[in-house]
This record gives sequence, C-alpha cells and structure tokens, in this order.
Amino acid sequence: MYNVKTNIIAAATAIAVSLASCQGKSEEAIAAGQLADKAQSLIENGKPTEAIAMLDSLMAKYPTDVEAGRRALALRPRAIELGTIAEIQTTDSMIAVYSAENEQIAPSMKKIDDTDLVEPYYVASSGYDPSFMNSTGIQPRVDEIGQFYILSSVTGNNLRHNSITIKSTNGEVSTQAVPYDGDSNYRIDATELVTYSPEACDTIGYFVARNPEATYTLIFNGENGKSLTRKLTSAQAKGIADAWTYSRSIVKARDLAARKQMLEQRLQIARDQIARTSGE
Repeated sequence: MYNVKTNIIAAATAIAVSLASCQGKSEEAIAAGQLADKAQSLIENGKPTEAIAMLDSLMAKYPTDVEAGRRALALRPRAIELGTIAEIQTTDSMIAVYSAENEQIAPSMKKIDDTDLVEPYYVASSGYDPSFMNSTGIQPRVDEIGQFYILSSVTGNNLRHNSITIKSTNGEVSTQAVPYDGDSNYRIDATELVTYSPEACDTIGYFVARNPEATYTLIFNGENGKSLTRKLTSAQAKGIADAWTYSRSIVKARDLAARKQMLEQRLQIARDQIARTSGE
C-alpha cells in the first residue's frame, strides 16, 4: 500500500513539475522542447542519425526558440560523437578486410622494373606473357599507386582497334573507346597498342573477378566495325582477376585510411564542442 501511494505521489509530482515548467511558455516553445527531448532520448538509445534528423527538424520548425536552440547546440555534438565513433569502428573493420585481402593476393603479383620503363608496374604471375608487346592479347597491370589498368595489343592485322570486350555466359562488358592519338592509342607498322585508363577498364576487372573460373572470349573492336576474337585461357582470366583484386585491396585500404583520418578529426571537433557547451 505504501509503494502504491509513493508511486502516485511521484507521478503527481512529475506532472506538477512538467506543468510548472510549461507555465508561461508558448505552444511553439513547448513543441520545440518536446523535439529536443526526443533528440536527447535518441542519443541515449544509441541512435545518432535519427537524433540529428530530429535536431534538424527542430531548428527548421522553431528557428527563433532560444532555449530549444541552446539545447540543440549542446545535443548535436553528442550525436555527432556517437555516430562518428560507430563509423570509425566500421572503417577499422573494412581496413582489416582489405589488408587481409592484400596479404593473400600479393604473392600472386610480379613487379616489372627495368631502366627502359618510365615507372615500374605489377602484373599477375598467372597468364603473364613477357613477349606480350609482340603478340595479340591483353595485359592487366597495377601501377605504383595501386591503380588497375589494361593494355591491348594487336599484331599483323590492320584492325585499328580502340576498345576491347570480354564475353562469357554471364554477359559481356567493354572498355571505353580510346581514340587514336599516337600515345594511349599507338600504331606502328603492323602493331597496335592501346592503354586503357583505370576508369575505362574497371568494369572488365570487376566482371572477371566475380567469376574467374568462367570461360571468356576476348574481342578487339576496330574503328570501322571490324573485330578480332580470341579465347582467354583460364590462366589469363585468373591474371585479370588477381590484378584487379590486388588493385582494389590497395585503393580501398588507402581510401579507408583517409576516411578514418577525417572521422578522427570530426570526432575531435565534436568533443571540443561538447566541452565548450558543457562549460557554458
């Protein structure tokens, strides 16, 4: 009986305090305060994204409410801190994934470096042909900063090719066309050599890496609608997949490391704001 009376008295007191706090306030001020309460509850329940959306709604609906604005100013960095910590944890996990992938695939790669090269590059050991320049085929490469790109070579055939297509039973993908310019698209005598930028050929790498054991057909596309077809060996397909995966492990890990640095800066700013608003 005593507990029942105590609970009734406590509830009545809470209602009285709430009513007292609302006395003299406008309906807008009360509504703004309620939104601030909801945002605080969301933060306490580990929902920073929803809390920030609630605070945005509060500021949009009641931009002139000083008390609610002050509460929002104090709550926002707390929500940002909570959300940023979660993002850092996720980023760390993804960095670990791509680091492990790199460790696994790196032994399959071979560095090509000699005095005749402008800069060294990496090729997959699988399907590697050192006489590639004097043959008809393709060579996937990874440059020093981890970018995947492809070279295509056609010899003894005046095809004037400017792109390639890879086909399998799962579909087909093509590089972007590279117009003849004497550099990225180079021709001399009966030899044609085209270099496809990372943006132009990433879909090729992704397509083969999804299923490196499939049977693939390589098509050289000429400027005038002509084409030349070759079968890719399983070793060559694996070489494309290995090079693309190696590149991805480097680029993704680097991008994630940069993102983590940005998140750590954001976290520090949020904590500085929390300390400042707490002091105020």
